[in-house]
Amino acid sequence: MVTPSNAQLEADYARFVSEAAHGSDKLKPRISRGLDRFKSLDAFLRIGDLPNGHSHSESRITIVTFHDDGTCKSSELPKWISDLPKEIQTGSSPKLIIVENLSPKAVRMLGGQLKIDPRFFSDYIDTMPSIFDVSKIPDRKRSDIIPVPWYNIEKVEPNLPMLSSLKSESSHIMIRYVGAREYEGGLKHKHLEERIDPDLTKMNVERTAGLHIPIQRNHVPFENIALTRHCTSIWFNTSKSVKKGDPLWTRGVVLLDPAFEVDDPGKALYGTRRESVYRSFVTNPQPFEAQERDIDSRDSYRDSIVHYLVHCQTAGAGYRHPLLILQGLARIITSEWLVVNTYVERDLNNIEWTLETENVTLEVFEGFIKRLFILRRRIGKYKTLVDDQLLLFQQQMPDSWAIESITDTESGVFNGMKGDLVQVQNAIGRNAGRVSQTLELITSIMSVREGESSIVQNQTLGFLTILATVALPFNTIATIVGLQTKYAPGEAKWGTYMIASSTAVGIIGTIYFLFRLYMWLRGHRVGLN
Repeated sequence: MVTPSNAQLEADYARFVSEAAHGSDKLKPRISRGLDRFKSLDAFLRIGDLPNGHSHSESRITIVTFHDDGTCKSSELPKWISDLPKEIQTGSSPKLIIVENLSPKAVRMLGGQLKIDPRFFSDYIDTMPSIFDVSKIPDRKRSDIIPVPWYNIEKVEPNLPMLSSLKSESSHIMIRYVGAREYEGGLKHKHLEERIDPDLTKMNVERTAGLHIPIQRNHVPFENIALTRHCTSIWFNTSKSVKKGDPLWTRGVVLLDPAFEVDDPGKALYGTRRESVYRSFVTNPQPFEAQERDIDSRDSYRDSIVHYLVHCQTAGAGYRHPLLILQGLARIITSEWLVVNTYVERDLNNIEWTLETENVTLEVFEGFIKRLFILRRRIGKYKTLVDDQLLLFQQQMPDSWAIESITDTESGVFNGMKGDLVQVQNAIGRNAGRVSQTLELITSIMSVREGESSIVQNQTLGFLTILATVALPFNTIATIVGLQTKYAPGEAKWGTYMIASSTAVGIIGTIYFLFRLYMWLRGHRVGLN
């Protein structure tokens, strides 16, 4: 049997994706969410071949090899296009392929060499065909595929979730999360667009970010923050039929996003991006014993996970169980979640501080309410994502990862990951509660302010009423004097007019006096009771 060449494997894989996306007599795919996702993957594989001239940037790939002596060794592949097939095909030790900035070439090569389910890649790129873009947002970076919206659901098909019972049958998992990055030196006014588009010359998979302008304290501005929507996916060539003593997997792939770069030529609007600020989870160094393993630069997610796998004690014992590798990714993700929640907590603290110490105008109140509405929308989505991740770890892990047969060490790792997510879940819940309480507080204060304003207005109207009452006798006299009938002063019926008007005034005065007396007696009786 003739072994197909690398080029042939890549071409066959791309052809399979195209047939699954557009239909084929051989495949006869059913019309479902999977078909739509294959359309997105097929469009992604054609980047660079489209009439509008979209190009793509190169991926960065690192291979982590797990040796029999319990050590891990990492090696970056600068010339991965020529070296990756050899790395995949040679060696019996488990190898983890960590890909940053997934490119069409990397999809074809990995998919063809390892026969990976295309859903692994389509779930990661997290896009949908542009035909589902009902709103037709102008100036889209790409006209063929767009990121799946998190908030503005238009067409239902791309947003339908997979059944929980089917996730365990898969060989991969995908996790969505948010990474916060501060931008130094950007504009600080509210007229910047909330949606931040990426620089697609530096990243192939389009990710968007939400602009977060922090609430000032004592009129001191903080740096703008890009809340970037990230995805990560991890796959292993595991099988339920592994013999006892054999490694559970021999090849694995992790897909990671590169650092988010704003489409801002000259950095005039948003400024310069800073690195991650999350608290490193590597072991703290002992006094006078700081080593390479104790330093995590956090320049990129790829560097952080490689550092964790090579230097962390937990990740250095024999063949790697998928959970022990997933732990590093989970810690990065939960750390980023905690950073986002801390930014939200700072905003809530600053709003409360402003309400306590400053004489806030109604315009500022309205600005706070708008910001709180945005926070409430975002926190609601974050809660949903974290809940889904916790459910994934508890009930939906792939069956082929042999979760049920984990050792005590692996069980401790698994429980630790779930505990970290519970910590994030609690932090999101606290901030969600504070957002609701702060909204109620601001609306109550605004109601009091509006009541005070109404009182002042009523007092003004009362004063004008008094003036009108004082002027009434003069108006009455002028009216009477100006009468030109037989009831006018000096005419025959003048006495009749005076008697009738005096009687009417007396009756009205008596009724008013009796009403006041009744109210006084009623109040006096209530006081005695």
